[in-house]
Amino acid sequence: MKKEKIVVDKFNIVVTAPRVEIPLKQNPAATTVVESPLLNNLPRTIALDEVMKMVPGVKVDHQADGERVHVSIRGEGILTERFTRGIQAMVDGIPLSDPSGYISDFYDVDWSTVRRIEVLRGPAAAFLAAAPQGE
Repeated sequence: MKKEKIVVDKFNIVVTAPRVEIPLKQNPAATTVVESPLLNNLPRTIALDEVMKMVPGVKVDHQADGERVHVSIRGEGILTERFTRGIQAMVDGIPLSDPSGYISDFYDVDWSTVRRIEVLRGPAAAFLAAAPQGE
């Protein structure tokens, strides 16, 4: 395990601790990976939520005539007016949601940058975020 790094100067204190790096084969969590070959065969006119429908344990519902997407992982996830609770969506380790829970639509994800989608379910998702049950 990597040690945390503490930097102290006259005005600021910065503490950084890297996430736990566990190879996918050794990960105790239920993890699903959707890789490039499948993604490349999908029409680029669909949104990320359509891909999520193929992941076990993930339920995707369209509400308000398709204007809103409700994603739940193992029953966790509440959507109210574009606010998501209990699920953390990230791109390159950066959360798509702000601290209040607001998350941009999955339609806003640029398909040309997507090479791999990982869905981490269960308690091990706590390694990546404080509140979510699914990642």
